[in-house]
Order: sequence, then C-alpha cells, then structure tokens
Amino acid sequence: MLLILLAEQGGEGKDVWFSTSVFHQRYRISHQTRATGTAELVKNGLLRIERQSVARDQKSDVFDPRRMRNIYKLQSPALVLPASQARETALS
Repeated sequence: MLLILLAEQGGEGKDVWFSTSVFHQRYRISHQTRATGTAELVKNGLLRIERQSVARDQKSDVFDPRRMRNIYKLQSPALVLPASQARETALS
C-alpha cells in the first residue's frame, strides 16, 4: 500500500483517494489486502486517513453527509523528498 500511495501522489505529497472499482482494476489487490496495508501504515504513523464529504452532483451541498470518501495522507516519515531537498538533508 505504501508503494501504491507513493505512486498515486506522484512524489509531490498530494492527498490521495480511490474509487473502489478503479482501485481494484488498476492494482488487482483484494479489499482485505488494501485494508490490512492501510491499517499497518496508520498503526506505524506513516499514514493518516480523513473522511471528506462528496457532492452527488453540482447542485448538491458540498457538506452532504450521505456520501463520504477516504482521503489518504502520507506522513513525513513515508514521504519521498524531492531530489534537491534530499541533497540538502544529506549534506546537513
């Protein structure tokens, strides 16, 4: 899951969310493997999961409590530093 999240954020530390069907089509891992992997990352302080409201359509209220998605946020120990920042850190 760590490698998947790093790939999805494109090395830029972006928040990540997945559509359940797209995730399975793209990565071909089971729901159980995904759940276990994310739980281990959270337990080890590498990942924070937040819930975000999703509007059903453009006219829906953004704060519609009926549709929610998980937003995955990698924490600093798991983030890949840009090359320039990694060099600065190594020289320190």
